[in-house]
Amino acid sequence: VDPFGFAPEPKLYCQTRAHRDVLAALRSAVLEGRGAAALLGQAGMGKTTLVQVLAGSLGRQCDFVHLSGRSRDPAEAVRAVLGALGIDGEGAGGEGKRLERALVRRTLSGRRAAVVVDNAQELDGEALGHLIALGEPALGERRLLTVIVAGRPGLLERLSGPAGGKIGVYCRLTPMDGEETRAYVLHRLRLAGCAPGAFTPAALDLVSLYARGIPLNVNMLCRHSLSLASSIGLGAVDERIVEDSAYDLVLRSSALRPWDGGAEEAARSRPHLYLVKS
Repeated sequence: VDPFGFAPEPKLYCQTRAHRDVLAALRSAVLEGRGAAALLGQAGMGKTTLVQVLAGSLGRQCDFVHLSGRSRDPAEAVRAVLGALGIDGEGAGGEGKRLERALVRRTLSGRRAAVVVDNAQELDGEALGHLIALGEPALGERRLLTVIVAGRPGLLERLSGPAGGKIGVYCRLTPMDGEETRAYVLHRLRLAGCAPGAFTPAALDLVSLYARGIPLNVNMLCRHSLSLASSIGLGAVDERIVEDSAYDLVLRSSALRPWDGGAEEAARSRPHLYLVKS
């Protein structure tokens, strides 16, 4: 396994504090039958990997349907959910009613269903509202379907209208601190079967500085550094290699630039869980 590949890889998942708490909040939202949840995080924070880990952890209790934010009119969304759950879309009462009846049967049998909408910031407010509305039908106090909308911070603006009032859980992935970044690198090296000494301690400190706590930046920097060290015959990545890699990847100029539009400490102090509504 490539320890620093760019595609989501649940096998290499590293649970930071923010990931642990967000995963627990989303897991509870699904199992408790909440109608909708929002997962926010800037690009490269690992939102897709996290929801894949969530789906894997609940595989015996819940069926997950993954939709792209580049869709969908309401009828198309319902058909996609019906197809993914293996439900025949033909029958009396239309597709929406057929989906609701099928979900009632699933709920009574003790099995849950959830829809994950990735890149949800690309949807307009109306389309987002239609998707969130899929989670409104209920059996008693429990929703039949949990809809998780995941996207970049711009998603929060899309949820400022009526659709946002139907979100039961707001979660936010925050950047890793220096200790978490070093642990992330060593964790991935270990799971991929690489030597823990592939990076010197000084090199790990610079990875933390230049990556700014963003997992995708860490992956790019570590991958480039390993390749560069190998090309010149070094047995381990040192700080000079990381410096050169950060320059090549145009990460050096942004190392001290605050993320999320605020000062670094302010960004770290923001809660990674916004709220959980009853």
